[in-house]
Amino acid sequence: MAPNPRPIPRFIADSSQEGIAYGRWAERLAESFRAACREIEELPAGVSPPSQIDWYPERAWGGRTWVPATARAEGEAGVVELFGYVSYVRPEDGEAEELRAKADFTDVLAEDNPGWKIDLNDDVIGRWRGEAGMAGEVTLVWGRPLVPGAVAATAELDAETVDQ
Repeated sequence: MAPNPRPIPRFIADSSQEGIAYGRWAERLAESFRAACREIEELPAGVSPPSQIDWYPERAWGGRTWVPATARAEGEAGVVELFGYVSYVRPEDGEAEELRAKADFTDVLAEDNPGWKIDLNDDVIGRWRGEAGMAGEVTLVWGRPLVPGAVAATAELDAETVDQ
């Protein structure tokens, strides 16, 4: 087989192993996520950390596990969506440690955009370094479908599937 002129890593994150967070584990994640929400400097007046958080399937990469989240909150200027993740390290046969959370917000909401088919969030969580100075960003992507019956999203780069 001839060398690939574009050696793009595909499906580099481990697939979900634990499913959606619930119970005491979800509450532990929520504490970290709410703390990150409180640290958002430009958060509109009156917006408080959310009580209800929607968790998405985790992905593992680079020795950490990343659990994406979204939540709605209301402030003086209206509704915003808080989004971000909690990441952690889980030693073999051990409890999760080194929890880190990141959060941001948007006032651009799916219900105000009827043409949207999916409500996506993303954040660059690392870099991939390839041969001869080639590099790429490792991006965590999560969201919810806005089309009935949708079950998966496929990421492509120049018609080449790189994740799903």
